[in-house]
Amino acid sequence: MTKKASTNNSQPTVRVRYETTDVVYASQFVVNANQEDITVNCSAGYITDPNTNENLLPIHSRIMLTPVGAKRLIDTLTQALDNLGKSNSNSMETSQLSLNPEAGAKIPKIN
Repeated sequence: MTKKASTNNSQPTVRVRYETTDVVYASQFVVNANQEDITVNCSAGYITDPNTNENLLPIHSRIMLTPVGAKRLIDTLTQALDNLGKSNSNSMETSQLSLNPEAGAKIPKIN
């Protein structure tokens, strides 16, 4: 599966090739950072261990970024949310697209 990435006139055209079309849903994230890299641990959500009743957050994938790469990801996601808000302004409430931590799902405390 391929997709052309949009570019400015000053950058070369790059074709994106997906090595796999598998998709994994993530709604919870655990982030670790140091001076050299930022690691984003992704989970579909917490589950309760039936034996201990302890809440567990199973991590299914991890993304490691440089600080510059993380900034580009933030900018890209912000632009995507802005575009989504513009195109769906009649069908979605702006609070759904808000980056306000009080909006949407609550983040469980992680020990």
